[in-house]
Amino acid sequence: MIINIRQTSIIFFLIVFVLPCISIQVYASQQSIHPPHNIYDESQGRWIVGGTVEGWVRDSLKKGLSDVCITAFSSPCGKIRQQIVSTRSNGFFRFSGLAPQIYYLYADASCRSPQNLINSWWNGETGTSDCKKAMSLTIQDGEKKSHINFMLSSGKNIKGKVINQNGQPITDICVAATDFCAKHWYSGTHSDFNGQFSLMGLSANVYYLHINPNCSDNKYITESIWWAGGNLVTSDCQKAVSIAVNKLSMVSDINFQINVKPEVRGRVFNVHKKPIANVCINLKHYCEDEWFGSAYTDENGTFSFSNLPEGTFYLETSASCQNPQKYIDAWWNMQGGHSSCKNAEPINLTAPGQSYDFTLKAGNIIQGQVFKKNKIPIANVCVIASSQCRTVWYGQSITNEMGHYSLIVPDGTYYLLTDSTCDSQNHYVDQWWDGQSGAIDCQEASGIQVQNNQIKSHVDFKLSSGGILMGQILSNEKKPLADTCILVSRDCNQPAMIALQSNSEGQFKQKLLPGKYYIRTDFSCKRNSFLKKKQHIDSSLKPNVYMDQWWHSSMSVSKCHESEPIHIHKGKTSESINFVLSSGGGVSGRVMSLEGNVLSGIIINIYDQSGQTILFSTKSKTNGLFNLMIPSGSYLLRAQPSQNRKPLFYIDQWWNGKNGSLHAQGARQVLVQDNQIQKNIFFKLHKGGAVTGMVFSPGHNPIDDVRIIASDPQKDVTWSFSRSNKYGQYVISGLPEGLQNLRFDPVSASPHIMFHWTHGAVTEHTVNIEPGKIKHIEPFILPKGGAISGSIFTQEGEPIPDVCAVAVQNCGNIYFGQAITNAKGQYLIKGLPAGDYYVQTNISCKELSGDYIDMYWREPQGTPVCKKAHKIQVQKKYTTSEINFSLSKDIAFIGSVLNNSGDPIENVCVVVSDHCGKEWAGEALSDKNGKFMITGITPGSYFLHTEVSCYEDQPYSDQWWNSIENTPDCEAAELIKLTNANMKKPVHFVLPSQSEQVSGTESNTHLADGHFDEIFENGKIIINIKDGLLDLIVEGVPLENVLQTISRYTGIKVLLFGTLKEKIFFDKRQSKLDDILLDLINGRAGHIFIYSPDRLMTSYIFSKDGQLKPTALSANTGATPFSVDIKKPLNIMKLEEIEDILNSPDRVEEKIHTLGELIGYFDSQNALNLLKVSLNDTDEEVRMMAISVMNDLKDNHLAVDNLTQSLDRDMSPAVRALAAEALGEIGDKRAVQPLMNAINDPDAGVRDTIRRALKAIQGKP
Repeated sequence: MIINIRQTSIIFFLIVFVLPCISIQVYASQQSIHPPHNIYDESQGRWIVGGTVEGWVRDSLKKGLSDVCITAFSSPCGKIRQQIVSTRSNGFFRFSGLAPQIYYLYADASCRSPQNLINSWWNGETGTSDCKKAMSLTIQDGEKKSHINFMLSSGKNIKGKVINQNGQPITDICVAATDFCAKHWYSGTHSDFNGQFSLMGLSANVYYLHINPNCSDNKYITESIWWAGGNLVTSDCQKAVSIAVNKLSMVSDINFQINVKPEVRGRVFNVHKKPIANVCINLKHYCEDEWFGSAYTDENGTFSFSNLPEGTFYLETSASCQNPQKYIDAWWNMQGGHSSCKNAEPINLTAPGQSYDFTLKAGNIIQGQVFKKNKIPIANVCVIASSQCRTVWYGQSITNEMGHYSLIVPDGTYYLLTDSTCDSQNHYVDQWWDGQSGAIDCQEASGIQVQNNQIKSHVDFKLSSGGILMGQILSNEKKPLADTCILVSRDCNQPAMIALQSNSEGQFKQKLLPGKYYIRTDFSCKRNSFLKKKQHIDSSLKPNVYMDQWWHSSMSVSKCHESEPIHIHKGKTSESINFVLSSGGGVSGRVMSLEGNVLSGIIINIYDQSGQTILFSTKSKTNGLFNLMIPSGSYLLRAQPSQNRKPLFYIDQWWNGKNGSLHAQGARQVLVQDNQIQKNIFFKLHKGGAVTGMVFSPGHNPIDDVRIIASDPQKDVTWSFSRSNKYGQYVISGLPEGLQNLRFDPVSASPHIMFHWTHGAVTEHTVNIEPGKIKHIEPFILPKGGAISGSIFTQEGEPIPDVCAVAVQNCGNIYFGQAITNAKGQYLIKGLPAGDYYVQTNISCKELSGDYIDMYWREPQGTPVCKKAHKIQVQKKYTTSEINFSLSKDIAFIGSVLNNSGDPIENVCVVVSDHCGKEWAGEALSDKNGKFMITGITPGSYFLHTEVSCYEDQPYSDQWWNSIENTPDCEAAELIKLTNANMKKPVHFVLPSQSEQVSGTESNTHLADGHFDEIFENGKIIINIKDGLLDLIVEGVPLENVLQTISRYTGIKVLLFGTLKEKIFFDKRQSKLDDILLDLINGRAGHIFIYSPDRLMTSYIFSKDGQLKPTALSANTGATPFSVDIKKPLNIMKLEEIEDILNSPDRVEEKIHTLGELIGYFDSQNALNLLKVSLNDTDEEVRMMAISVMNDLKDNHLAVDNLTQSLDRDMSPAVRALAAEALGEIGDKRAVQPLMNAINDPDAGVRDTIRRALKAIQGKP
């Protein structure tokens, strides 16, 4: 079949255009079968024509009257209108299509506009005002009746006013003229803007004036009111007074005086003066969320409130309460409104007639959706726009059934928060918008910037269900404490993420995401101080002030690390978290200058007895007085003007009851007891000076958040510190007169390198301070490093907060950088020099118990062994990202590694793999007890074997696991099937010893005299032992083989210290030969020294290629050992030569070598005098060598003061840690206080070493 294209087009045209027109015409013709005035008669069941009535309405002069309403009623005096028409300009009217029946017609002259004409019923003549005398009209189908005429006579009127008790007019009051008790109604009207009314069209008669609440457009009128003569009114119609209208054409001065409550009116316009309809107007008290009443604007933008009680009120708009409108809400003031309630003005309820008008500006729109994790929308959730942490509230919107919301805001930056319980009850946990998955902590929220009528869409929230934290706060008298804040934190070292308040019964309740939390009370908090740091500043000492607590189930604790965490589970309510707060005592006093002038705004810090930790703070008032309630106990008080933002010049002072002290050691304790106040705590402050400067990068860009420390020139006493702002600027005040030292803190939160410096770095200044003056100093210049970022999750994909991620360059090295994961498990290690790093987790770095196993980073799964980890390359100014960890707490295998004697073997890797170790699945490292546990292994089939030398060389043979007997052959290994039901599978290894002596000589742990040769692949070691002393000649043998050999011959165990620059040394405490110590410092180069407590025996230099080379001390020529006479001191180097080397700006290797020789040259005191010089050396390894030699002096207690100085002021964490370790080994009680002073060192490794040192000293007699 062939179809012509033109034919197809014609057919298409007919179908689309012509046929619809034909259909329309047919439909129209069907509809025109019945005439337009036909009506359907149900009684006959057919269409009928109906009747027509027409006529004229004229006045007594026969002039046609327009706008007169003619109503057809079905009965005399009837109330049911059948049809109504109005007269034309000539007075003519016509009814059409009237159904056949009887009608009564009524003419109303005031239905359209007031006319002083008497309304009339048709009676066939001129009309009658009496409906009972009306004449009926009978209309038949198709009948037409004409000349049905009315003649209306001029009427009489009654005029008056409606006023309130103050004589002010009341508008829109419905006033009617009726007979007694309103049995019949004659005329009605409304009071105008001036309160005036005029009842027209009245005939001569007696009337009663009545105010009807049903037709009054004013909320003041709630009941019927009758005129009772004069200005009196009554609600009882029996007491009403009549008004006789006869020959007079008008009766006036009929006034209603009504006692009304205040009314508020106003209008809402846009900036173009056009009214805005459907705007809600909320009547509120100042800046409160709750409103007293609400109204909305009509089509004219008008709103009103009536019957208001006495009080102060404020008006606020809500433009989108009815429908979304792009207007910024405002609080009323005389300028047309302001978006902040702080600029609002109260309305005047005693000024009726004032119009409270708003002019609303178009704003920006922030819109989005709130839904569950499965994308199901959530209705009735409030989305609030505020400043960060909700210190200022700007507006809110409630989600509809599709979860959508829309906020209208002015230009600016906003932080959005959900409130899931504002309009309904549910278990969703509210979130701050952060551009990703939402944040619980307001500090992690992201701001949204809008301007110029911008629309910001897709600002969505994804809410999760949580559990409920609940409890109660009571006083020690068991009375509930209302309005007490509860602060919720994820971690002891982080600020509160949520703040809530107890109700009148002392109870509190809060929804939280599943997880671990720490909570405390804050009795002195304010309602609007949301998440602000509290400083316990009280305006006066009141008797009923209670001491805050961290929660613990069985005791009262004041510190977070002493508290117990709260575990919140999804869909469950926590145990009742109840606090019982006890009252305390107080301290009060005054702060003055040395000249006797009172000083206001000075921060007073309350310290613990050690003077290390600030427990409470307050400020002096304008009269210099301060007072504070604190728990009972002993405290140290310190006035610290240096902590003020602007320089006050005055020097910090500890209180001692006399002239004050610059140091905590000179402070005097203050004893505080319950319900007692320690008075007369007076400070007289000396005036000091201040310094200011800047911190730059090498490119002279400002660096913020770098801490600058001011101390004395010897760095023994820290005066104060400051942090650089975003412009790189800092100010430190309150510095004593004279030369002072300024340096940066290497642990500042900055991306700039703080440990290793490139050429041109400026890191320290000396400045001469003058009282009352600010010194401007040269800037600090800090080079920028790189960064490493990533996330730490559980194997289920949940983030793990509060875990340290540590970057090291060598296994066991002290770390170069550290970061702590946030609530999302994310970390960022900043300020790393360019190079390769290992990254390790430290689950317990914040002293919180963790169930997870630490790992080094290696793809695709981590490893507990550093040497098996993958290195991460860091470049300057770049961030290496996606260094992620997946930690597990599910233990798959547990067991032990022992030798044939049953002794535990430490640092052996136990590896999980497939057959013969082709594919690795996981591993663990045995501890000092030989125990291990392997986590993160999924169910399946595996083989297990040891790797003895994965961490260090050990004289044992590797084994594969077999339940009958371990085997060195992987083919004989036994397969282990791991299921969910048999986790924690026990696996034990017994490793046989491995002989490494080629010469056949057995291990000689008692240093028997003799000559021994140890043969290796690339060389040999020649060993000579005589009279209990060991000497050796090394020919081309790696260091690790040398150390192994010495260990085997002496019985001294080799230890690896992972926190101190991979320091390897023989532990003299476990040595079987007390007068021999071998020490290695590993860096650019190192040395091995074998010496007795009095003199050096032999020395070797350790080069970068891992080889040992004899020094001038240990060899005269070639490999011949240097002979040492034990009974005579060595005199190889002169004192001048030694001082020359130690004072040299370089010659690092010679310095390290020489320091080791000092013990052989000099006694303890003379050696110490030379060692002091090296404590200030610019090279870190030289300083570490000096500390090691000090520790090994025969009279090492002489070095305590020097070691404490290194602990306090050295910039290197490695040096500080080594100094702390040395103090612990020396065991002198004088070291306790310096160690206590340094217990809060910014470096975690140093803090850990200090704790061990203190424990070691306490254990010594």
